[in-house]
Amino acid sequence: MNTPTAMKSYLRSIATPFRLRNALLYALVIFGVALATGRAIGAPRPPGPPLPEIGLIFSETWDEPYGFAPDQLIDPTVWAESWSGYCLDRTSSAVVPWTIPMAVTNRALVETTSGAIRFWYQPAFGAGAGAGHVARLLTLASANGGVAATWFSLVITPDGGTLSLICGEDPQPCLTASVAMQGWTLITLCYSSTNSAMFVNDTLVASGPGLPTLPSQLVPYTSLTVGSGPDGLDTATGQIDELAIFSGKNRFRSQTGHPFGLSYDFDIAGYWNCYKDVAALGPISAEELAAKAAEREARLAARSLLSATTLNTPMDGPQDGPGPDGPQPPCGTNDIHNVWITNVTVGYFTNQGWTVSFTIAGGTNGVLYDVFGTAALSNRVSDAYWIWLTNGHACDRITLTNQWTGGGFYLLGLPTDTDSGGLSDAYENLITHGNIHDPSDDLVVPLVGIYALDSVAIEQQPTNTATFLVTRLGGRMNLPLTIGCQLSGTATITTNYTLSSVALTASNVLVTIPAGQTNVLLTLTPIDDHVADGTKTATLT
Repeated sequence: MNTPTAMKSYLRSIATPFRLRNALLYALVIFGVALATGRAIGAPRPPGPPLPEIGLIFSETWDEPYGFAPDQLIDPTVWAESWSGYCLDRTSSAVVPWTIPMAVTNRALVETTSGAIRFWYQPAFGAGAGAGHVARLLTLASANGGVAATWFSLVITPDGGTLSLICGEDPQPCLTASVAMQGWTLITLCYSSTNSAMFVNDTLVASGPGLPTLPSQLVPYTSLTVGSGPDGLDTATGQIDELAIFSGKNRFRSQTGHPFGLSYDFDIAGYWNCYKDVAALGPISAEELAAKAAEREARLAARSLLSATTLNTPMDGPQDGPGPDGPQPPCGTNDIHNVWITNVTVGYFTNQGWTVSFTIAGGTNGVLYDVFGTAALSNRVSDAYWIWLTNGHACDRITLTNQWTGGGFYLLGLPTDTDSGGLSDAYENLITHGNIHDPSDDLVVPLVGIYALDSVAIEQQPTNTATFLVTRLGGRMNLPLTIGCQLSGTATITTNYTLSSVALTASNVLVTIPAGQTNVLLTLTPIDDHVADGTKTATLT
């Protein structure tokens, strides 16, 4: 492979094995504290509910500070206020590494053969400049005792002009792309043993050969380091947020139609268009907080002035009907349950389609209310196909573009989370249809399991069958879930056995768990061919 001249100057540093020493870790902690004292603190912009993504197997949002005790300090060398809660701060020249193990008990966090890693990155250097050193965004490395190996690194060149994927024991740029990053940028790395690709925002910027396959015996010793090298140096010189890891295994490939386990239309372009505007806002600034407070004070003052001469109800407005220019509805009543939609306006605009605007009235200051919508109601309101649209505070004016041409229905959801599982009761009742008293099913993307209840079937005894149990946890429980599974082993379906309750395809089998059910039982019945052919196996994955 030919190496561009501009790349050669720093490839040697990519290959250096990483070893952490206690003295270095101690120095990193002291250095980080010293740097943090002068940084201005903003307010994190509240994160919204996650999008349902089929191939997602792990995510890191760096929102741990929301779970801290009120008197617990937030380490500014690790976390910073962001456009979606908190983010990972890697602006210092040396940091304590943030690592993600490649696997934990019973599940992979980073796929070994094929998958994708998507995250947001905001450089601390301006457009046309760089960090002055190799800025590591991601590094997958193994370390066992004194032996270390780097499998790949996603880096930005010292001048800030090139995004490169460096891979192989003899480090070479597998992928390179000229970039000019400014503000929050979405980066997606897709990889497999045969090909790889990089996306910046919603654009494919590079594609090339596959990455080296990691030997399975090294998985327990391998970790993904985010925002620096495994030694805490070569930092990203910026901030990283909303990291998501996808699996390119067979069932995710078949469901997404994409070799890396994520859909370009939904998980890259759709995701980028959904969040780019709010990402551009960054955290809530002091000026924005002051402006919102002043706006609320003005509304309360106007309501107080009007109360002496007019009846102040949720539908107050000018003589030609309610609207944003009329008297403002009451808000910030400190009654979290007494909240409603008012001052609704609807219009059609060339570039925005049908646009619906309304005000969140009543409610409690500082509380986020989810906004749900559906194109049609069912006999039970909760059984309609609701989608999450946005969220807002009391007194906020909500504007929704590109709404349904035949009309729509909208609901406000309270933030109550009875089981403290991460999804509000409203989200569970309207979208996932889970149990609001069970935190384990608070999953937008369903978790699927396969268990062998009876692993032995005898050919000469037709009633002696084997059984698999396929389970689901979370997802839209009011809809059936079809799962693509793969059969392997020395036995052949339809020749040596049948498997009930599945649909055969050219490459796998499809298992459907009916709506409202959490599992389905599959029965394996051997076919007696009157031939003594020994023990055979059938594996469902």
